[in-house]
Amino acid sequence: MIIKRRIDGTIQLSRYREFLWFVLITTLLGVASSGGVFGVRMITVLIANWLAVAFIFMINDVEDAPDDALCPHKAVRNPIASGMLPHRTGWWVSILVALLSGFLYLLLGAGPALWGWIGLLLGYVYSWKRIRLKNFPIVDFLSHGMMLAGCQFLAALYTFSPGLYWWWPFPFCMTVTISMYGELFNELRDFHKDREAGLTHTALLVGYRPTTVLMYILLGIGILSAVITLIGIMIVPFWVLMITLVLLVCLLIPAIVRIARRTRTRVAEYEPLHKPFEISFAVALSTYYVAPWLSARLLPLLPRFSFF
Repeated sequence: MIIKRRIDGTIQLSRYREFLWFVLITTLLGVASSGGVFGVRMITVLIANWLAVAFIFMINDVEDAPDDALCPHKAVRNPIASGMLPHRTGWWVSILVALLSGFLYLLLGAGPALWGWIGLLLGYVYSWKRIRLKNFPIVDFLSHGMMLAGCQFLAALYTFSPGLYWWWPFPFCMTVTISMYGELFNELRDFHKDREAGLTHTALLVGYRPTTVLMYILLGIGILSAVITLIGIMIVPFWVLMITLVLLVCLLIPAIVRIARRTRTRVAEYEPLHKPFEISFAVALSTYYVAPWLSARLLPLLPRFSFF
């Protein structure tokens, strides 16, 4: 029973549901920007990126556990604050995840290792109480954009052929600005609770309305970069966008229905709409890489019929 509780607590500590799809997108865009193909190297950098982001979320909850324990709605989400997982166990598991991620980056070469390790280091000092970058206004969302998007994109880019194509800054800008938008979105969502708790971040420094403007500026830059990347440059075939659109429509309808049934704050009411975009694009990108690989291996196995 105790062992199962520890395992469940470790899984909850990773908060994998919050980043699984987005990391898949940032990684595959990095692969596409360098002309990479599906194979062992792509799978390795994807796993390394997933582990790196898992570590960033895990060490954040480890460091925040004492404070989260004082707030009921945060304690439920944090397995250390709720008593499901001992603080020391959570710390060691987080470090092991970081070491495994760093080792996988090293297997891929100097470039992926450099950017992967920078992401891991940023993730640590972002939450580590002796530095705690997330308590420095402006620095918080800038470091958030790099450690949860930029570094994973660059690690994937350098896994194959960095600098092969001139257009890679556009998908890079797309992923980083959307990640920074997500950080400001979270700050606005928790604005009043964080102010009561005495926290310090960009939204609390510059105010709710200016942060809202900044958030939408970043979103606009991200959308513009996405249009250039996906329609102007066409980094992936047009049919990938069509699959994304079809999946998005299917996923948005239930999300919109759920929003209509709830009474939420102005910012929080749009939160359920973010995940359908992530899932749709991630699945479409994955199809672009996995489908040709599968067809090349399965078609020769199909029986061949001859009428002569």
